[in-house]
Formats: sequence, structure tokens, C-alpha cells
Amino acid sequence: VEMTARKKILSNDDDLDIREAVNTSDTLWLYQQSYKNSFDVCFGRYCRKLNETCIRNKKIDLSPKEYNFTQTIRVEGTDVPTNYVGTFVELELQSGKIKPPKSMKVVATDSTDSDEAQLWTLKFYDNSKPCILFLIQSLGQEIKDDVGTCELYLPEAEVSNRPSKSCLEAFSHFCNPEHTYYPYSDSCRQEAPRTDQSNDGNKVPK
Repeated sequence: VEMTARKKILSNDDDLDIREAVNTSDTLWLYQQSYKNSFDVCFGRYCRKLNETCIRNKKIDLSPKEYNFTQTIRVEGTDVPTNYVGTFVELELQSGKIKPPKSMKVVATDSTDSDEAQLWTLKFYDNSKPCILFLIQSLGQEIKDDVGTCELYLPEAEVSNRPSKSCLEAFSHFCNPEHTYYPYSDSCRQEAPRTDQSNDGNKVPK
């Protein structure tokens, strides 16, 4: 049974089109991930750690080449939106055929720093019980240890439920299993104050 489940996961990975996964008007909530979203804010010698929660993506526009979306995060009870563009990465086979893209290069729309770009690769997509698993890799010049860095998204209609068994198995297979963090909670769906889009592109999606 375990081998069958693994074959299903690997087969899913081999036959994916990232455009199908993001082609939804639903809000996509970041349900769990393999790294923590937190940063330090310091005033003199005093530092305070702030957590980013309630992270979600909302489609603005989708074309055969690009996915434009707004990612909103909640910090200290305030929602902070930032617009991003994901450019799909096509893969040409030896036969000359183009495979459907599994990856996209993601950067803030107003960013001028190429070091802030990320590569999001779709590793698992379950349409019957919607679940989207991305492997996240930095494209900056600095070499970072981002092996197994993953984000698992659920659409609005499914976020109150746990991810499917196959989705969780894919997370365990492709991602760093040592730590799992859950930025989503039921309170995330309650309205919160919003700031203007003040992010100047110095942060990649979390």
C-alpha cells in the first residue's frame, strides 16, 4: 500500500501543469509549510520577533505566460497586501515538444532586485480534494539551503478541513519533515485592518 501511494505521488509530480493549479478565483490559503515565518524588529538593543500569519494568494489575472496575484499576510493584526507576478517556465523536450510548465519565477511586481526572485515548482496537485504543494527555491546569487522548502495551499472552500491523505503524503515525501508550521487558523477568515500596498519589493512571498 505504501509503495502504491508513493507511485501515485511520483506519477502526479510527472504530469502536472501549474496553470491548472492556480487557475481559480478562490482565495488560496497557505495551510502549512516547512519553515517559520517570523522576523525581528529592533529598536536599539530591544528586539521583538513578529510572526506572519493568515497568508493567502488571490488571482488577479492568468495568461498562458504569467500568473498575476496578490499575496496578503497578517502582521500584528493588520493585513498587508503585495502584488506578484509568476512567469511560467517552459521545458522543451528532446523531441522539440514543449511540456506544460510545472514552475514559475515569482517576483514582486515593483521589484528591481533580481536576487529577490523565487522559483515555485508544483510538486503535487489534487483536484478532486483541492490541494496545491509548491517547492520554493531562491533564485538569488546567494546560495541558500532551501532543499525541501515547501508551502501547501488549500482553497477557501477546503481550508476548514484537513488536507487529503495523499496531499499530506506528498508533503512528507518532497519536503523537509523535521518541522511543520501552520500559519492558518480559523480566525484568519475574520476581517482585519489593511495597509496600503507599501511593500517596495524587498520581500519575496512567504
